[in-house]
Amino acid sequence: MSDEPQPQQPAPGKRNRTGWRRIVPTWRMTLGAFLAGALLLTGGFFLGYHLVHIPSANALAIKQANVYLYAGGSVIARDGEVNRENVGLGRISQDAQHAILAAEDRDFYTESAVDPQAMLRAVWNTATGKGKQSGSTITQQYVKNYYLQQEQTVTRKVKEFFIAIKLDREQSKEKILEGYLNTSYFGRNAYGIQAAAQAYYGMDAQDLDAGRAAYLAALVNAPSQYDVIAHPENRPAAESRWNYVLDGMVEQGWLSETERAGLKFPPPKENTNSTGMSGQRGYIVQIMKDHLIRNKIVSEEELDAGGYRITTTLQKNKQNAFVDAVNDKL
Repeated sequence: MSDEPQPQQPAPGKRNRTGWRRIVPTWRMTLGAFLAGALLLTGGFFLGYHLVHIPSANALAIKQANVYLYAGGSVIARDGEVNRENVGLGRISQDAQHAILAAEDRDFYTESAVDPQAMLRAVWNTATGKGKQSGSTITQQYVKNYYLQQEQTVTRKVKEFFIAIKLDREQSKEKILEGYLNTSYFGRNAYGIQAAAQAYYGMDAQDLDAGRAAYLAALVNAPSQYDVIAHPENRPAAESRWNYVLDGMVEQGWLSETERAGLKFPPPKENTNSTGMSGQRGYIVQIMKDHLIRNKIVSEEELDAGGYRITTTLQKNKQNAFVDAVNDKL
């Protein structure tokens, strides 16, 4: 019998993998890798969920303007670092709510706070040159506006993902939509739907009809580009987005086809500074501030924080007549 080592024979039922089969993973290897990947993803999700907490609101998101009104309700001036006036969902027309949903997240009330499929689709479309898209739900956009900063980083997106999931468990859909409508930027230095309705149409958010609401909803996608007064050359693109919003409202049953067919594009008013501090407005606002603070109605710190609607006893027609009279004599 030879002392040389004999070649090992394969165990019964097994075959040696030869040739190209050596580089192809077995089904056991594939299954093991899949299970390991699933465990890592699951573990990473639970770790991120427990590590990321809902933070306090960022400073910009809670700042509001003070609105000074004539006795009849028209605006004298807005005073504050940020042109925003928070309003409850009950003070935002149904058309405005539906237009925003049609533009940004049509499945908001029925789907979860995050949409992984939309996020992956947005990444793919951006990578393949089909346009930059966020892939974010309204809840994710609200989290970005209210709790986080606007920088495009992986860390911010991860935080946004987990905060949105937690927020969806702790707040109602109505509360999240209200917050989103009050924090979104619409251009013309208008933050929130109420400030936007005043800036573009000189009306309150509760009075917005479907046509005007659809235009404001279109602005969220590209506030500076879709202002057809500032950029008339972009009107075709703005109208295309406006039509997209209205078609979405019809598709979701929020707008009848008959009403949709009768709508015409509603151009906004000229961008003016009529609610600033020019002319007599600065004097009137300062008198009102002094009166409020001196009589301890609100403190100076509270007034600086913003968010007040202050109705005066001044009548606009008499104020204008007084100014005209002074101008005629001087």
